[in-house]
Amino acid sequence: MNSRIASIVSLVLFAGACVDGDAASEASLAVAAAGPAEHGALAFGTADTAALTARASAHAWHFRLTAPATVTVATGLPAPKARAVDTVLRLYRRGPSGWGRHIARNDDAGGTPWSALTRALDAGEYRIVVAGARDTTRGTFAVRLDCAGLGCTEPVPMCVFGETFRDLDSQPALRVTGRRRWTATTRLTELDRRRVVIAVQQSSHTDVTTPEEAFARVDQGEINRVDIYEPAAARTFVALEYGVGDNSYGAFFDGLGDTLVARIHDGDILDCAVVAETCLLGATYGDLRQSPDFTAAGARRITAPGDVAGLEAEQVVRAVQESHADVRTVADALAAVDGGEINLARFVHRATGTELLAVEYGAGDNSYGAVFYSSSLSLAAAIHDGDFYGCTFFASTDTPAQR
Repeated sequence: MNSRIASIVSLVLFAGACVDGDAASEASLAVAAAGPAEHGALAFGTADTAALTARASAHAWHFRLTAPATVTVATGLPAPKARAVDTVLRLYRRGPSGWGRHIARNDDAGGTPWSALTRALDAGEYRIVVAGARDTTRGTFAVRLDCAGLGCTEPVPMCVFGETFRDLDSQPALRVTGRRRWTATTRLTELDRRRVVIAVQQSSHTDVTTPEEAFARVDQGEINRVDIYEPAAARTFVALEYGVGDNSYGAFFDGLGDTLVARIHDGDILDCAVVAETCLLGATYGDLRQSPDFTAAGARRITAPGDVAGLEAEQVVRAVQESHADVRTVADALAAVDGGEINLARFVHRATGTELLAVEYGAGDNSYGAVFYSSSLSLAAAIHDGDFYGCTFFASTDTPAQR
């Protein structure tokens, strides 16, 4: 065990005598806990480091218990010879309306500046928030999470598509929205041509490089396409399945691209990278705008290229490409959308503090666009006909802002 970890583990000895007195004011801690810097999941038996600064006066991690367990959280030295930092540790449990008020806290564990908590907890999602004892507290610290009990073991995630290709129609989280049969004469988009090649490479025909070669290798020259929608997650998938000899082969793809998310081999589904999820945005753009889980943080309408610049300009162009793939500039985007108007709206997810920018516009009789993690071009979801597709903001994943 290295010195850094040993210094943290030693604080566990103080957990039985945790002190509830805080040197900091309630007001300063409440402000710190309301908007901490998010670090995502903290694995059991591991430590992470963070620094208290003027811009980041609190830091947060989360973990999940699948059954009752006893958890110990402790702060300590990030490295040998580092200076002590006066931390305050708080523990939260996710409820129906978010994290709510802390369920436990500690300052000055065992008479040290550090903090430690040991608690017997039920199954659920939990959040660790570490702040300074005062608004002016600065310095780098480490935080370690240990767990004992049945709830410490993560369940093996189940593939959302099932175990075999035949299971697809019976999956409760999915809805099959279309079936088509393709042959060499079917007119395919460039995206589907790439998918065909990748799908046929999942059999013994790994040398296939063109759709024409792919159709020539499969039984009867036919490939079955299945369109799949996952309502709770607001995302789509495409399965391409075909016969080779007496067996069924193929691939599952992300619905908006050619990313391979599972393989079909002898009828079985292998290497599945998709589990059932719930999109925190809702199913439609209207759901997001009315959701009590989000705070509206400002909105405006742009009508001229000069109304946006930098990253926002890139986000506008990317959003309009959802309906007009040839758009390359903000001027192009405004010329392509209904009325030459594009709506920008910012939202903040109350539970995680994740900031989002929605770029929405009219195209024909429908609403299109995209929702971005506000400081990037990464999509939280695409908007098609007012509905969300390709959602990436899920209840069971790490904080999206850290991706």
